[in-house]
Amino acid sequence: MTTVSSRFIDFMNAHVAPVAKRMENQPHISAIRDGFIVVLPFLIVGSFIMILLIPPFDENTQNSFGQA
Repeated sequence: MTTVSSRFIDFMNAHVAPVAKRMENQPHISAIRDGFIVVLPFLIVGSFIMILLIPPFDENTQNSFGQA
């Protein structure tokens, strides 16, 4: 008996993987992918810095951790 996840993986390998392989060989798609790979660490670090600089708490919070 095959599970749902194994059927899904088989479907992805049979139908989606060939299309993704052809798209991966396109130079403009590869350039966009490489750009996202370069920018992603800066986005993650910037997101954490924004959370620290502008904490997601109400100004009148009673929690001592959230008080500015």
